[in-house]
Amino acid sequence: MYTKVWIVAAKEWRDGWRNRWVIGATLIFAVMALGITWFGGVVNGQSGVLPLAATIASLSSLTVLVVPLIALLLGYDAFVGEQEQGTLLLLLTYPLKKIDLILGKFLGQLAILFVATLIGFGSAAVAFSWNNVSWSVIQTFLVFIISATLLGAVFLTLAHGLSLWVSEKAQAAGLALLVWFSLTLLYDLALLALLVGREGWLNESMLTGLLMFNPTDLFRLINLVSIDAQGMGVLASLGKMNISLPALYACLMVWIVASLALSLLRFHRKKV
Repeated sequence: MYTKVWIVAAKEWRDGWRNRWVIGATLIFAVMALGITWFGGVVNGQSGVLPLAATIASLSSLTVLVVPLIALLLGYDAFVGEQEQGTLLLLLTYPLKKIDLILGKFLGQLAILFVATLIGFGSAAVAFSWNNVSWSVIQTFLVFIISATLLGAVFLTLAHGLSLWVSEKAQAAGLALLVWFSLTLLYDLALLALLVGREGWLNESMLTGLLMFNPTDLFRLINLVSIDAQGMGVLASLGKMNISLPALYACLMVWIVASLALSLLRFHRKKV
């Protein structure tokens, strides 16, 4: 099984890097991360590199928009594209189980996403540490890169689920954009409206529970817990929530495993 999974993953890795938009998105991602690191203080009338906490908070805002979008665009046609081309039926005639295909495609595309994230935020880490190398900086950026990759993994599994649910690439693309808009923008706007409109109604436990239902909020919480968010307004109150890093990572892993399980269930019921 493992050999078959890695063969599929290697194919996805090669096919992924043949797409010019993947390379272009990676380079743009790196440029944006470098720009935020070097010039993030210009908005506030400051020059030079911002403090670590402010830099991570700014990079988090970029990540929750760009990484999920890259993941969804990378995986939305993973299965429906093969089906339209007629290659999915051919693959199923090989001695491959459906779980081999799901895990292989997931691991191959996740490796591409990890490299893109590593290049983007690795360059930002080098720029930030140019004159200030310390273990705390390295550790914070490592946590950031790992959590960003896990965030991308969640949206990659969601994209695969959409790809197995529909029968046309256009439908998968439309649903992928809807998922991106709902989880990265609409969910937090609705939560903010609920907080403002029902002031005092939501306690910390209820707010925490609502945040757990959104992987982008889990990503923010992971990085706010790992840095000193004092003096950063609402971000500080979120960072002070009584939640451990292992628990937050576990929630992201639950998202990934549950999405993979639902994709496998759908694949078994899908008529190719």
